[in-house]
Amino acid sequence: MSANEQNKLDNDKNTQEDAPPLPDEDAPPLPDEQPPLPEEEEPPLPEGEEPPQSSAQAAQPQVLQGTNGWSAIFEPQSQRYYYYNQTTGVTTWDNPFSNIQKEEDKSSNKRQFYQEEDDAIDPDLAHLLPSSSKDPHGYVQAKFNTRTGQFNSKSWQTPEHVSAINKSRRQQAAFFDVDAFERQRNEDHFNKKAKIEQLGKDSVKQKLTKEQLKLYKEQKAAKRYKNKTDWLINDDK
Repeated sequence: MSANEQNKLDNDKNTQEDAPPLPDEDAPPLPDEQPPLPEEEEPPLPEGEEPPQSSAQAAQPQVLQGTNGWSAIFEPQSQRYYYYNQTTGVTTWDNPFSNIQKEEDKSSNKRQFYQEEDDAIDPDLAHLLPSSSKDPHGYVQAKFNTRTGQFNSKSWQTPEHVSAINKSRRQQAAFFDVDAFERQRNEDHFNKKAKIEQLGKDSVKQKLTKEQLKLYKEQKAAKRYKNKTDWLINDDK
């Protein structure tokens, strides 16, 4: 061994002997763990309640962190966790994190649903929607047809809105007065029905029978043939 190597070993040995002893303290907590509470600051057990008995083996201590001030503390005697709120000072055996998780999931699902509905609407045409559609809770106004008794909804999202009849009415309304035409048609129907009730069915033109229809077709064919051959007779004259 050379002199340089011997001197290096001696310096390392002297440095280790001169190093101060480590402090008699607990190791600091990991970044994902909550520092343990001191013994004098440990919250009391829930008042008026006995720790529930559990036959299961002792679980490994685990600290649950929440944004609302709740902490889970392991109780060795009952081998269970109790929960302490550092903000309000409340202690309980019931797990508050389960209810918070359910409420957060429910509210997030609602927000996601309404967000998807809003994304499906063209923002340039959103002002054309009825005012009720802007309400996230929403409501529907409806009425019953006075003639048929059918349930008629005023919502534009009903299947009847895209039916062939309603499509044609919206297209024709741009060029004609569809409502006036329908009113006139209904009036004619009611007048015809009132005339039948007043004067009887004989006052209304009856449909032709099969024999009458056949005779009418024969007469019309003979007249058409006569018109085609009439020029021959005139030429002979």
